[in-house]
Amino acid sequence: RTSAPVRVILLTAHGDRNYVERAFELGAHGYVLKGKMWTDLPEAIRQVTAGETYQSPLLERASSRQK
Repeated sequence: RTSAPVRVILLTAHGDRNYVERAFELGAHGYVLKGKMWTDLPEAIRQVTAGETYQSPLLERASSRQK
């Protein structure tokens, strides 16, 4: 009997880029900030169940500004 693979989405208050990078290194498939969970979590679930990764758009914008 085979079980479906586990897909992990972190729901956290930590938006620091180091936390995000480490979470994905350790196998997370999604990273959602608690302050945006009502808008971001449904999309994260859709993308992660489709085999993609997800991070809150707010994190992506902050990351691009820091580069």
